[in-house]
Amino acid sequence: MRGGIQIVIYYLMLGLRLKGNCFNMSDLVSVVVVTYKRLEYLRQTVESILRQSYYNLEVIVVGDGMEEDVAEYITSLNNRRINYYWVEHCGYPAKARNFGIQKALGQYIAFCDDDDLWYPDKIAKQVAILDGCPGLLLCCSLRNTIDGKGNRIANNVNWIPKKLSLRSLLLTNYITYSSVVIRGGILNKVGFFPDTVTFKAVEDYHLWLRIVNKGDVFMIKEALVEYRIHNSNITANLFWGTKLTLLVLNDFFKNHSVSYSTKMVALMVIYLKRIYYKIKYSYPLG
Repeated sequence: MRGGIQIVIYYLMLGLRLKGNCFNMSDLVSVVVVTYKRLEYLRQTVESILRQSYYNLEVIVVGDGMEEDVAEYITSLNNRRINYYWVEHCGYPAKARNFGIQKALGQYIAFCDDDDLWYPDKIAKQVAILDGCPGLLLCCSLRNTIDGKGNRIANNVNWIPKKLSLRSLLLTNYITYSSVVIRGGILNKVGFFPDTVTFKAVEDYHLWLRIVNKGDVFMIKEALVEYRIHNSNITANLFWGTKLTLLVLNDFFKNHSVSYSTKMVALMVIYLKRIYYKIKYSYPLG
């Protein structure tokens, strides 16, 4: 990866910056949080964001529909760094996410689901990486997984390839949505989240592919977020995810130049996953 040595050196220096609490506070980070009928979790999410050691944040909470209790909660915080907006309810997050992006003023844009949690130094560590390596377009991290009650159920569950590249990302989406910080300017080149229900639940994967296709990304080999799982029927979600992934891949291949061999390997992996789920969980392949 271009700039790899620079990243290593800069990341080694990060410990000294954190110890001295010395950040370049000129870099505003806009945090986009989309919410829908999850005030209990949203409270925890917002608290984890506002507790960041990196102070220069603006938090943009966007409701998928107007919710009075959310509006009252945000107002009660009496914190100039956080604002609440809403869009007409549509049932998928891309529209509200894109609205939040349009409101963002920061050089960097971070994303967080309304039920996930951040560890206190998350943004500080990512800003340090992005500031030190101007060529990087996206910085993400590993994650820990928690259940609906906040109990840890898995540590660092991401599969991480040796090289973060378009080829490896086409095999599986190893980028956790709530761990991502991007340079806002890249969206002017690749576009926003696809604003259609067709890509509901995989709109983030669609965007990550377009960003990685444009330049370098970096993953911090440390869990900086807690990713929450609610549904006990995880196997059904995994199987359905292969269908959605196929939609993303076919759309990406249609609009971007990718070698034949890369396409075939990516599609083969998806179909093998579908066969595996068919055998293990007795799902139809249709």
